[in-house]
Amino acid sequence: MNDCYLVENKIIRNAEDIFAGLTTESKILIVNCTILTEELRFSPQLSTIFFVSCSSNSELLIHSYNKKAVLGFEYGNSFKSIKLSGYYENIHFNSSPVFSRVPYPEEFKQSLFGVIYFLKEVNAKVVYFSTVSCGSVKYVGSATNFYIDDVNISNDMTFISNGDVSVSIISTECKELNFEGGFKYVNLNSEFKIGTVYFNLREGTMKNVSIDLQNSTIYEKLMFANASDSKACQFILKNASFASIKRLVLHQSVLSCFVMSNCDLTKTEVEFINCRIDDLLTEGVTWPFDIEVSHSNYRKVPPLEFEQKQSVYRQLKSISQKNKDVDNFLFFRRKEYDITLCVLSLRLTAYISYFLTVLCDLLGVCRARNLPVIEKMNHNNKFAGFVMTLSNWFVLKLSSLVSVHGTSLFRPIAILILGIPFLLCIFGYYESIEQLVSLSAYVIDPTHKLEATILGSKLIINPVHSLIFKIFSSTLLFKIVMVFRKYSLSI
Repeated sequence: MNDCYLVENKIIRNAEDIFAGLTTESKILIVNCTILTEELRFSPQLSTIFFVSCSSNSELLIHSYNKKAVLGFEYGNSFKSIKLSGYYENIHFNSSPVFSRVPYPEEFKQSLFGVIYFLKEVNAKVVYFSTVSCGSVKYVGSATNFYIDDVNISNDMTFISNGDVSVSIISTECKELNFEGGFKYVNLNSEFKIGTVYFNLREGTMKNVSIDLQNSTIYEKLMFANASDSKACQFILKNASFASIKRLVLHQSVLSCFVMSNCDLTKTEVEFINCRIDDLLTEGVTWPFDIEVSHSNYRKVPPLEFEQKQSVYRQLKSISQKNKDVDNFLFFRRKEYDITLCVLSLRLTAYISYFLTVLCDLLGVCRARNLPVIEKMNHNNKFAGFVMTLSNWFVLKLSSLVSVHGTSLFRPIAILILGIPFLLCIFGYYESIEQLVSLSAYVIDPTHKLEATILGSKLIINPVHSLIFKIFSSTLLFKIVMVFRKYSLSI
């Protein structure tokens, strides 16, 4: 049978003030005491100890030798710093009457803690935080289950683990949350508000991470780093509403183990750094207009940055194609074409600079010049490469201006309606408004004949003009049809 002791209204200068005379398995309740000692070591006979309305202004080390010990901090406590080591069954930091182990008065104060350290030597089955305020929490121990509910952490909470630790965080406010090493399960959900969330997967294995952002906010940055391709791991990000995440960074990771579901990222700064994303699983994801892509070694080099971004957009387009997501497929195709246009513009500039440098050297205008480096492509010489680059640039630029790569309906219709009459006026076919409208309706057909009867008058169209009208109208009509058929595309 356990003996129960009450220590109340005392100044505790050493452990003997609490544990003196314990010979059998005991439970101790410490109430309204001031703790001046810097170290409390539980004897093996001590099974339960609770602190209620206690205070300590120094760094307090608490150590237990009993593997079945229960350590609890209830309401009204104020501790500057706590270091935990040793063995425990359960550790509770609680200021909620719902989960209390002791009677609560009608009016009580929430417990306040400066810094809580879980040292390497600490071993506990369950660690529970509820309705308390902390400055920081540092965890490097070994606990089987870690529950955090309705906790206000003014600075940071850091978990470093090499074991199978499960962490569940709900309704919590925190400035910075860090995970490093191996975790069995990490779950964030239900109205949390956190500044920065950082997962470093370089050492150990995180088997399952679930972040449910419904009614929650990550107001600075969510970052995953060093994730590898592993069938045993899964990272789920879901239910992110508009502006739930300010910035999402995926660094040096293989994203085959990532799942993103029902996320609106239109106001999120998304950044991929050295990532392979072709196996990323997405469903119901709305992406921002621009995605930042960089390489840790070549971030400041525009050509490489553009090519990396081009590769990312191409992979995201492929992912959307696999998921039958037409909207994102068209969006990323457009972004890929825009970045390809930037890449071609840089190459075109390099070619022009190269030819101008050669011409200046031949004319003797300038003596000391360095020829731009031209990448080797699948062409016989630099002039052939220039012609190929110029033609590709022209096609993409025209597609961008006319229909935003097949995504705009207004532009090709407006150009067609206004362009045909404008060309007719330039070519000298204008006689009256009625005649111009009728002739425009006639030549807008790419299959029109050279001889036509317009408002009772016979008219012969110049063959060259007819060819221009056919190319002009057929190109724009094709762009219009592409827009109307975008939701019936077989992707």
